[in-house]
Amino acid sequence: MSQEHILLTGATGFIGYHVAGKLLAEGAHRVVAIVRGQGGRPDAKALEEKGAILLQGNFLDRDFIEEVFKNWPIRHVIHAAALRGGGLANENHYMEVNVRGTETLLDVALQNGVDKFLFLSSVGVHGTIPPELPGTVRTVLSGDNLYHKSKVLAELRVNEFIKKGLNAYIIRPTITYGPRDNGFPKTLVELVRKKMLLLSSEDIRIHLLDVESLANLVDKVIKSDGIKDRCFIAADRGPISLRGLVNLIHRHYHGKDYPPSLRLPEGAFSLLLAAFRATGSEKWVTRILLISQSWYYDISETMKAFSYSPADTQEAFIRTMLS
Repeated sequence: MSQEHILLTGATGFIGYHVAGKLLAEGAHRVVAIVRGQGGRPDAKALEEKGAILLQGNFLDRDFIEEVFKNWPIRHVIHAAALRGGGLANENHYMEVNVRGTETLLDVALQNGVDKFLFLSSVGVHGTIPPELPGTVRTVLSGDNLYHKSKVLAELRVNEFIKKGLNAYIIRPTITYGPRDNGFPKTLVELVRKKMLLLSSEDIRIHLLDVESLANLVDKVIKSDGIKDRCFIAADRGPISLRGLVNLIHRHYHGKDYPPSLRLPEGAFSLLLAAFRATGSEKWVTRILLISQSWYYDISETMKAFSYSPADTQEAFIRTMLS
């Protein structure tokens, strides 16, 4: 049986790199990966050595994307590239990359009759903190910063193209962790190691996602036929106590639990939030919310639809972040 070609954006990003690795390891697909800048970057070269076809270009360039489809028999598209984080760019930049770039890929994919289009979104479409716990795919969309708003708009574009006949699906991952992570989980580890993290006196519950489990789920979506629903949340088996995770990290480095003296009352975080909101600092508002309020989700529908086996956060975190 001939290998199917999958067009992957964001292959050198954290999530995209692991998705590419999973698809390449399976051997059933040829991964056509769009990379920006020089293809000689270590992560790009590593993917090429595993069998990825690297194409230097920009998914925002419609002419380039159309040329890719002319030159390669693309059957599936996995769109993992995005401008991420809070406070990293202005609204126009988020719109250009995350919304109009997604629309370009959707339009070219529809014109070329791809079998499946998979968009990697974010649970941030429900806000940094979902308005109900646990959050579900039906929880109201409430982008509370520029990044989250752009993901809401991108999802709307995906749904518009589904109505036009594109076989498209949306996965909303929670915050991912694992090898090569340079986001919130890595920062959390470093702050705990240095005893610089201020914890809430409340026992906050958070819901992370092992990036290797996410890559496995993406592989399942590509392989599955007759998927009834169009949108799914991806997360670990269940939420974990932030205090418990912090103690786990601290014991790894220092042999004992995190100092109770580094806890603040809930009111102190409310004051910090008000101060950062007044200065318009999306990045710090997001950071304070993530460590001072609970955020977790219901993944039962994802597990049922794909026989998805989520990771146990404590076990996977030790294996991938503390080894």
